[in-house]
Amino acid sequence: MAKKLSWFPLYGNIQGAVEEMRPDNVGKAVLAALRYFNEGETPKAGTMDSEASFLFRVLKKDIAKAESNYQTVSEKKSAAARARWEKERNKKNTSV
Repeated sequence: MAKKLSWFPLYGNIQGAVEEMRPDNVGKAVLAALRYFNEGETPKAGTMDSEASFLFRVLKKDIAKAESNYQTVSEKKSAAARARWEKERNKKNTSV
């Protein structure tokens, strides 16, 4: 079973664009991103205007990238641990 990421990035380089948005749209987009992250739920069509929808798509892309990177790193670390364990087992088996 794949591990679940417990966080997602909110990059500072979007500040300028977010400051131009209406606060209620920022809130809707961030809430939608949290629901997507925690529950896999995407907003129903027509529930957000284009401004909120745009920010949600940006956040969704960043979430997907973070999850992909996390899985890649986890798999590499697991493979390295298995290799160490196998090396230890081989060392014990040949030293007896």
